[in-house]
Amino acid sequence: MNTPDCPSLKVVAASSDSASDHTKTHHPQSLLKDAVDWRHVVDRFRADCTNSIGVDNLLHELADGNVFPFLAPICAAWALTEDASLMTKSDKLRIAVLGAESRDTGLDGRIYSLLPLLLAKPNLVVEVELVGPNLKKTHQGKISNTFDLPTAKLHKTTCGAWWKKRQREAHLPDILIAFHPGLEEHMDEWMAKRELPSVLASGIPFVVFSFDLDEAERDAGILIAHGARVVSGPRKCPLRANLYSNTLTSPPISFAGATFCVAGLEPQQPNQLQTHVAKDIEALAMTLAYTMKEKGIAERHSDAFRSCYISRCGELVQAMHVFDYVYFDPQSKELFLARDGQEKTSPLTPALAQDVAANLASLKTALERAIYAAEIYSWFEPCLSR
Repeated sequence: MNTPDCPSLKVVAASSDSASDHTKTHHPQSLLKDAVDWRHVVDRFRADCTNSIGVDNLLHELADGNVFPFLAPICAAWALTEDASLMTKSDKLRIAVLGAESRDTGLDGRIYSLLPLLLAKPNLVVEVELVGPNLKKTHQGKISNTFDLPTAKLHKTTCGAWWKKRQREAHLPDILIAFHPGLEEHMDEWMAKRELPSVLASGIPFVVFSFDLDEAERDAGILIAHGARVVSGPRKCPLRANLYSNTLTSPPISFAGATFCVAGLEPQQPNQLQTHVAKDIEALAMTLAYTMKEKGIAERHSDAFRSCYISRCGELVQAMHVFDYVYFDPQSKELFLARDGQEKTSPLTPALAQDVAANLASLKTALERAIYAAEIYSWFEPCLSR
């Protein structure tokens, strides 16, 4: 998971009550019900768990700035409540978090043991495995299990190496989850034949949380190109966290802005890395980053080729906005630059523009259209930098 390090937590001693005792005495009302923000869920924990000393002490020691350990379990619970097919019908739920590093570990899995409270299933037993080559224990052995909550099984290895042994065991995970896996940057590591594809071939649902909807669409595009079947999303996660740094120089911090789920692989999935997909998606990401950084324009995949009106030679014409200052006139089949609703240059690269309409008609998804828009945008970079 590619996120900054989790802020440190102040820990106090907890009672000897077990996590199962906490869940058995809690009233079975979902803490996620009607929640529109992750803070609502945390506040409900504080309000409803006052008789569970271990949980209560933990919650009251946390301020808004350091509740990150709760975010991953809260979002995982939301995904389970949103899709009933993900929820086990037995009294035991087995979860494996792939690519686990820091914020998604939930204090070495302890916070995931509170899922019965989140899901309003007090008798549910949760077993969690954390899998990742960069996995580190949250407290690094300096602080004991003072919360009296069970820890997860930790596997400091890749998902493929973990799965090679795990798939032989009797009880497989019910659900796989990854938070901010970084598929764009690390596709060759994730999508190697004996890595994630070998796990996905099991058919176990794999829920991915990305920073925002755009990244979720790009992550889904990479998995689809490698044969994965998308069963839901991408869509925004209402319990996402938008927490911003206190310094002007530090980048904003976000968590689980959007999500989607895949399950299984298509029969004719490719046998090798789809490197061209990674290059196309990387070019799109760079285009969006450039328009935001240089022009202050926040554009999304769905913005590519949206219809608009531009003044050309004194006449208002219906055009299609590519990205930034680049437009396409479908009537004259011309690409041109415009600012503030006015054309600023004569048509450029007319030969390249002839096939735009036909190419657009063959593209099925917003992501495909956005990748094509990024390709067109690259033709104009010399003009835009003047």
